[in-house]
Amino acid sequence: MKLSLKLLIIFSFIFALTVIPLKMISDDIFLGEFKRIETEKLNNNILRVENAINEDLRRQFLYSADWSQWDATYNFVKDENLEYKEENLNDLSMVNLQLNLFLISDNKKLIYTTGFDLETSKLYKLKQSSIDELNEITFLIQRSGFDSDFKGIILTKSLGPLLIVSRSIMKSKRTGPVRGAIIFGLFLNKKYFSNLSSRLKIPINDVNFKVLETRHQFIYLENEISKIVMLKDIKDKNVLTYKISMDRQISKGGKSVARIYYIFLVLFLGLIFIGTLLVINKVVASKIINLSKKLKNTNFNSINQSEMKFDCKNGIIELDELESSLNKMITKMSEDYSLIMQKGKFESLGLMAGGIAHEINNPLSIITMNCHKINRHLSKKSKNIDDESKIKKRVEKINETVDRISSIIIGLKKITRESSQDKMGFISNKVIISDLNSFIKSIIEDHNIDFSIEDNTSLQSGFLGQPGQITQVLINLIVNSSHALEAYAQDKEKWIKLIVENSTDTISFKVIDNGPGIPEEFHEKLMDPFFTTKEIGKGTGLGLSISKKIAVYHKGDLTFDTSTENTIFCLEIPLSNLNNNEDSDEDPLSA
Repeated sequence: MKLSLKLLIIFSFIFALTVIPLKMISDDIFLGEFKRIETEKLNNNILRVENAINEDLRRQFLYSADWSQWDATYNFVKDENLEYKEENLNDLSMVNLQLNLFLISDNKKLIYTTGFDLETSKLYKLKQSSIDELNEITFLIQRSGFDSDFKGIILTKSLGPLLIVSRSIMKSKRTGPVRGAIIFGLFLNKKYFSNLSSRLKIPINDVNFKVLETRHQFIYLENEISKIVMLKDIKDKNVLTYKISMDRQISKGGKSVARIYYIFLVLFLGLIFIGTLLVINKVVASKIINLSKKLKNTNFNSINQSEMKFDCKNGIIELDELESSLNKMITKMSEDYSLIMQKGKFESLGLMAGGIAHEINNPLSIITMNCHKINRHLSKKSKNIDDESKIKKRVEKINETVDRISSIIIGLKKITRESSQDKMGFISNKVIISDLNSFIKSIIEDHNIDFSIEDNTSLQSGFLGQPGQITQVLINLIVNSSHALEAYAQDKEKWIKLIVENSTDTISFKVIDNGPGIPEEFHEKLMDPFFTTKEIGKGTGLGLSISKKIAVYHKGDLTFDTSTENTIFCLEIPLSNLNNNEDSDEDPLSA
C-alpha cells in the first residue's frame, strides 16, 4: 500500500474517531438541552393546569362567601321560602356561578339540591341515590363556624370526582348561630378537562377515572412529549389521571440547528485534517515518497556511484540520517564490487596463466636459439658478408619475438590494472579484437574449442568507452562459454564466435556458442548478483552482474538472446554516448 494512501486511510480513521464522539457528545449536550427545555415547558404546562383547577376552586370559594353570609340564605334554611328559590336559584345564577352543583344543608341533611348542565345551561334534578350519598358525607354538609369552611376534591360513587366548596351559613355580619352549609361543586369529568384544555390552549387528554398507580414519568416520543398527572382528593387518595402533552417543536428545531452544526463541524474538522494531511504530505510524506521513487528509479546495475548518491538535504533529521546510511551502504557496496571485480580479473588471469606461460615460453625459446646462433657466428675467426646477413636476420627475429612478449604483457596490464582514474576515450574495435586475440588462445586451447571472430563493422575511428572494461566483459562472456562447452560431449564440435557489428547508433559484440544452452527457469536470474549455476569454488556469480553494470555505465546494455538454439549474449554500446559521459571521471566499479 502506498504511503499517501495509508496516510489518507489513517487520517480518515482518526477523522471518524474524532467526529463520531464529538457528534455523540454534541447530541448529549444540545439535544439533551433541548429535551430539558421541553421538559421544563411541559412542567410549566402541568403547573398551569394545576393552577387553573385551583383557580376554579378559589373562584367557587369566593362566590360562596357572598351566598353563605347573606341573610336571605340564612332565612331560607329556616323557612325554605319559595321566593328565595325563584329569585336566586335559577339558570342565570348557575351560569354566572359556573357550577354543576348547588346544595344547601341545615347541618343535618341537604334541604336543597340542584344540578346544572353548563353546556345546555339548564337546571336538572339530582338522583336520590346521589343525594343520599352526599348526605352521608358529614364533613361536607355539617359546619360549625366560620373557621370550619372547607374546599377541595372529593370522590363520589354516583357523581365521580368533584371540585367542591362547603361554607357555613351565617348572617351578613358573620353572626350566628350557624344554620347549615352552602355547597358549590364542579364535576371533574372529561368535559371539564376539555374546556380547560381549550381555555389554556394546552393538550389535555386520556382522562382516566379507573385510577392506576403511575410513576409520573415523562414519555418522549418522536413528535410528542407527555406526562400522566395524578389528581388526589382531600384524603390524598388518587381520584383520576390525565395526560398533558406537547408537540416537540423545540427538539425538531434543535435537530435542524444541530444538523447545521454537524455539517459545519465536519467541514471545519475536515479542512483541519485535510490541511494537516497536506502539510504532512508536503513536509514528510512527499520526501519519503521522493526517496522511495529515487530508490525505485535508481539503477543498481549502474556502476556510476554519483548517480546513486543521495543529497541528505531533506530538513528532517531522520530522513537525512537514512539517506546518509544509504550513501554509506552504496559506498561500501561499490568498494565490495570493486574488490570482487579485481578478484574476477585475477580469476581470468589464473585461467589464462598456462596459456600465457606457453605464449611467452615459445618466444623465449626462439630468442635463446637465435642468441646461440649469433654467438656461434661471432665466434668464427673468418667473417663474411653472409654471416653478417644471418646475424642481422637473427636480431630482427629477436626484436619481433620481444615485441610479441611485450604485447602480451601490455594486454595483461590492461586487464589487471585499476581503471578508476581512466576517462572515456575513443576505442577502436580493431584494438579490442587484437587484445582478445592475445589471450583467447590461452583460455580455450585446453578445451578443444574452435574460436573465430567476425568483424562486420564500418567504423573509421571507433567508439567511446574504456577499453579495459569492454575487453573484460568479452573475456567474461568467452570464459563462461568455454565453461559451458567444457562438459559438452567430446565427440561433438565445439565452437565460440565473436561477431562485431554496428548500426547507425550502436556497436554490438555478440558472443555465440553451440553449448547445451541455459535452462529457461534461469533466464530471469542471469544478471542477478551472486547467481551462478557453476559448482562451488568455480564461480562467484558476479561475472554477468558486473558485466551488466559495465554495459549500463557505457549507456548500453548486456542482453541474453533467447530466440535461437545457440547461446547468445549481446553487448551493445551506443555510438552517441560521448555527449553523456565525456565529463565523467567515475570508474564503473568505483560506484
